[in-house]
Amino acid sequence: MQLQIRHANQQFITLEVISRDNCRWLFSAVYGSPQEHTRYEMWSTLEEFAHHNDQPWLLAGDYNDTRLMAECRNCSEDLNRRCANFHHWIENNGFIDLEFSGT
Repeated sequence: MQLQIRHANQQFITLEVISRDNCRWLFSAVYGSPQEHTRYEMWSTLEEFAHHNDQPWLLAGDYNDTRLMAECRNCSEDLNRRCANFHHWIENNGFIDLEFSGT
């Protein structure tokens, strides 16, 4: 297996994974900034990358956001807005949330 860095910044790194049989796919390891405006910059960069990518792509990590209010302990109007924004970003880009449970 070979790994080649395709894109890297402070919030994520995207690798191209090439198997022995030359099967290629992308993997992005994500750690979203706790600062909302910086996190939105990451979303924009990933969105742009998605529009120019035709390979299978797995994004995984800590986005520092949640998609559903049910995943939150303390609900607030701001958190409701953030959940809706994250949900729309996932939907608008055709991403599939595989969901995760636990710590």
